[in-house]
Amino acid sequence: MKFLFTIEKGLWGILKYILMMVAIIVLTIGMIVLLALIQDLIFVPDEYIIWTVRDSSMRLAFLFEIIFAGIFLYLKNRKKPYFEFTTTGITAAFIKKHGRKVVILSSVILSLILYYMVVNVSVVFKDSIVDHSFFLPKGNKYSYTDVKSINTGIYGKSIPFSHSRGEFYYIIELKDGTKINLFGGSGGTKNGEDIYLIILELDKIFVDAGVPKTVDSKNFDITAKKLDKIYSDRIRSILELRCQPPEN
Repeated sequence: MKFLFTIEKGLWGILKYILMMVAIIVLTIGMIVLLALIQDLIFVPDEYIIWTVRDSSMRLAFLFEIIFAGIFLYLKNRKKPYFEFTTTGITAAFIKKHGRKVVILSSVILSLILYYMVVNVSVVFKDSIVDHSFFLPKGNKYSYTDVKSINTGIYGKSIPFSHSRGEFYYIIELKDGTKINLFGGSGGTKNGEDIYLIILELDKIFVDAGVPKTVDSKNFDITAKKLDKIYSDRIRSILELRCQPPEN
């Protein structure tokens, strides 16, 4: 019976771990969707063409969950008898002495992270670009002539909570050094139009205006294997587009 109880306890521990991981994944997806809805409501007017958020928002969303989980577990278990036994030594003494301060500080950090993720939005219109940021939530407006360079290609390596191997990127650099990946993070397009076609149209405008363009297409085969041909062909068109010399 003791052996069966041990097995049952072990299986229950594994099940709790699996459920916790599933809950984290669901919470992450739900948080991203909720943030996108809030951003769309606050920062994206009807006249937009495409809007996006910076890649760092995904990493911050994960950090937000870790800090939030830590605060939740502390507040939930701090008065239970086993809490002191599971946090022994220096950790237990520190938490016992500074627990309230840690919770307050963590809550402030959570608020700052949440604020950063919400305002971290860039919106492209027919003749302008508005970039909202931590210190300028109302947004800084740029014209297409403020685009000073383009860096586009396919990522060759994956970076957790940022991008995956074989993912397309299209980064524009503005006159003040601000960089915006039009294919990065979450966001959307007007009326659900194909994002590759929109970027291709914008690329033609920028290239025809003489904006320098750096292309890294060495990992294109990875994308071609992942996407339907219609989409990979559009990415190829973006990568191959060059400024046409003026006719004599």
